[in-house]
Amino acid sequence: MENSERLAAGLRVRIKAERKNARGKRVRFSAALRADVVSFAEATKFTQAQLARELTLSETAVGRWLNAVGSESGTKLRRVKIVTEPPSRGAQAEGLVLELPGGGRVVGLSLEQVRSLL
Repeated sequence: MENSERLAAGLRVRIKAERKNARGKRVRFSAALRADVVSFAEATKFTQAQLARELTLSETAVGRWLNAVGSESGTKLRRVKIVTEPPSRGAQAEGLVLELPGGGRVVGLSLEQVRSLL
């Protein structure tokens, strides 16, 4: 953990320096810094929110950087909502329920079916 704290401190210093050198309000971080942040995220297994707080970045920026790496490697991070409510009366008790962003629900899936969809 000490090593990750040292890495985070170094990244914060670099982030602060790039913010200071930015012209105007919007900061365009260097590709090297973005790649280092993504590597740090993979090494520490922080959530997107934890990573943003630790490095004084916005969650949106961190999410974009993580998604960009995922799209280059052929995978894409997707937001998933885990629902822990009991099934309603008459609902199928077996399998998983997948809730789609548009409000649709798919009920009775196996874990393998959910994996293939995501």
